[in-house]
Amino acid sequence: MDNALDRIDASALVPQEYAAYAPLVREALQFFLRRLEGSRRAALWKEQLGLGPGAGPQDRIYALMRRCPSLHKLGQVLARERSLAPGLRSRLQRLETMEPSVPMQEAESLIRAQIGRREDVVLHERPLAEASVALVVPFTHIPGGGSNPVQGVMKILKPGIREALEEELQIWAEMGGYLEERCREYGLPAARYREAVDRMRGLLTREVRLEKEQEHLARAAEFYASDPDVVVPGLFPFCTPGLTAMESIPGRRITASGMHSSQGRRVGEALIEKLIAAPLWTDAEHTPVHGDLHGGNLLLTPDGRVGVLDWSLAVFLDRPVRASLIPVVDAMKTLGLVYIPGMMSGMILGGANPIYAAEYQFVIMGMIFAAGGLTSMTTSLLVGKHAFTDAAQLRRFEASSPSILAAVRSLR
Repeated sequence: MDNALDRIDASALVPQEYAAYAPLVREALQFFLRRLEGSRRAALWKEQLGLGPGAGPQDRIYALMRRCPSLHKLGQVLARERSLAPGLRSRLQRLETMEPSVPMQEAESLIRAQIGRREDVVLHERPLAEASVALVVPFTHIPGGGSNPVQGVMKILKPGIREALEEELQIWAEMGGYLEERCREYGLPAARYREAVDRMRGLLTREVRLEKEQEHLARAAEFYASDPDVVVPGLFPFCTPGLTAMESIPGRRITASGMHSSQGRRVGEALIEKLIAAPLWTDAEHTPVHGDLHGGNLLLTPDGRVGVLDWSLAVFLDRPVRASLIPVVDAMKTLGLVYIPGMMSGMILGGANPIYAAEYQFVIMGMIFAAGGLTSMTTSLLVGKHAFTDAAQLRRFEASSPSILAAVRSLR
């Protein structure tokens, strides 16, 4: 069985310029597969055999990622990497919205276990789509009296997904140290794989916390309620910690909508203005920032609005954090127009292409912007719990009380 899985060539995921990492990627995949529970390995092996001898490495990688939630999420991230082969990227992009593999009868049983049998909910004949951890099932909500039915979708965790993800995250916890050790043996540059893996594990854990996503959805829907260009689905009152029931937004994926150039420009401007700029510049106390914007989470509605789905990885920025970013953002607005910064002017004087010089300068400014945001959020989190009570009231510090500075130093 393991020999069959060993034949999956993960080097297809490695761009040519990073060919030195191909052996490391192959070994990492085998490290992952060999630590899966026996019945899961057997199911993966059976599926790989079913692909036939003519299946290429790209098809085999896609099939494998589809069955492992952590690899599935990794595939969605890699699908945005333009340095990968176009054929592989095209297959990985299919992971963003897949055809459902769970039968409707099984999906209905999962739903009934969460909300029971409701006369005001009529499930449709088949699931709509399948994501990395959840199944999407359409339904019609018929309010009392039977008038004005509302179309909706239910997001419910796939069968066994919590157990599968828990197993995989434990493997990833061991993976960080393994990768660092193998990098040293291969003579590859050192990297903090443990930290990267820990961050990924944290994000994946949030994916199965549907009650958190429901909180994010409610707050995001309130924030964008009056926006003419953005729509966020509203929630139905029968959500549970294991099921999210939300309004259905009609439309097509934004990457497959076939927009003409002027419409595409308008939608692009709306995305930047409403999903990036608006949360920074609004006067609201807390503003939502979507943390997983990709083609599967963005729809273009028939009336030209942008529908934004899947708010599980959203963050909310407080007003002080946003205020701390104003100087850097103001500097970026005039970059290359009012003044030419040092790196950009130096490259131009040295004979570099001005376009490349501007791109490099924007990278530097982006790094400064990110550093400012991270510093503000970290400082707020560390100092806030010492300076404020649970009721958000400023603490009283007596002369004999330790100073805030001393409390911060104790965190080191």
